[in-house]
Amino acid sequence: MPTTDDERALLAAIVADPADDTVRLAYADCIEERGNAPRAAFIRTQIEAEHHHIDSPRRAALAQRARELFSAQWIEWWTEVCEALGFVVPVPRPTTRFGRLADAAGFRTRPGSPYTAIAGASDLFIYQSIYRPGHTQGFHRATWRRGFPEDVNFTAHHYRPGRAGPLLTRWTTAAPLTAIQGVQPLKDDHWSDGPHLCGVRSLVLQDPDAACVRAVFQSQRLHRLSELEIRTPDFARVLEALELSRPNQLRRMTWVVGGDDATPDVADCPRLSDLRSLTLATLSSTGSLALALSPYLTELEELRLDLFGQPIPADCRALTSSGHLRSLRTLALTTYCADYDQGPDPTPGVECLRALLSDAKLPHLEELRISQLHLDRAGIDVLVRSPLIKQLKHLAFAAHLADDPADDDLRRLPEMFDLGRIETFAFSADRHRPGLDELVRKLGERLRMPAVR
Repeated sequence: MPTTDDERALLAAIVADPADDTVRLAYADCIEERGNAPRAAFIRTQIEAEHHHIDSPRRAALAQRARELFSAQWIEWWTEVCEALGFVVPVPRPTTRFGRLADAAGFRTRPGSPYTAIAGASDLFIYQSIYRPGHTQGFHRATWRRGFPEDVNFTAHHYRPGRAGPLLTRWTTAAPLTAIQGVQPLKDDHWSDGPHLCGVRSLVLQDPDAACVRAVFQSQRLHRLSELEIRTPDFARVLEALELSRPNQLRRMTWVVGGDDATPDVADCPRLSDLRSLTLATLSSTGSLALALSPYLTELEELRLDLFGQPIPADCRALTSSGHLRSLRTLALTTYCADYDQGPDPTPGVECLRALLSDAKLPHLEELRISQLHLDRAGIDVLVRSPLIKQLKHLAFAAHLADDPADDDLRRLPEMFDLGRIETFAFSADRHRPGLDELVRKLGERLRMPAVR
């Protein structure tokens, strides 16, 4: 951890104002002067990546560089954090030839144990893969963002009441704390108020009881909280969270729910008008649509519907053509993967595209994302003719290519864009076809095709 007065002062400033990247960059300069160039490069790379759209090739290149730095150095960086938190430290990498041989032969405990690092496409995180009671006090996972492990996930499985508060308080001596995720059913004694909450802007609550929800929102330290995710089948918890939150405090909410039982009650909640981003993850497509069209969501700028394999509702035209969501800038529809050889196919096809894109009244929409799109010749024709697609800056499809579009049909895909306006197109298909090469020629670096096989 910081060994000079300058480093300690800069870390304290980062903890006090986690949103200020200028201080993080100053910290990177400071540690680079002391010879820690890889750590400094990692901080700068993650910060720069955040300034680019998620589908930007530049962001993908920066994320790859961050993954390389993280994979090579995470044990040393995490050791510093563990020492400050009082966690068991990870097994170091071998430094001698004999140690490396023993490691390769499996005669030595795996470097990094009891932790494992995952360098995913968008997230870098460390999780506890071997639980040792008393060592980690409920810690499960930490996600590294903008150079620091600032997103903390703890689990009630390995947790005793009263432990989370001291853990999170100590966290702010080692890194900023901007997001907390509590998994498994949460009770009020899983949380404790304190200055460690002052920088928190994001909370994830897994099946919280009523006392836990009240304890969270009665805190006077959560004045920066703007994002909340609640995973519960009980809509009463959602309503309570909305009612307890301060006006204009919550701007982004994610609800992971089960059915339609209380959809009318939530849709009629005036506090929805404070939201600018809403994600609905539900087994019910009709309930999601009803909620999305609440009279209190007319100022919504981002809407994401995550339907867990359910079909996009037949009356989805209301999402785009009713004029209800005129302020919308981002619309994302996720249906998850279907087995194309067995059972009903919930993927959106040409009729869904026609319903969404025909007569759309979304004058500010800049980004559209549709997963598991069933793309055939008729669907290509709908895309090419759509004025809505031509107004977009960002488009993302995860597509299943049907058998009927010929390569000449696929070569028409660039015609759907206003090439002077489109900035990114993420196109993931289940197979490669020569006709897709025209996208590469026309869009160049604006195109990402991450999973074409």
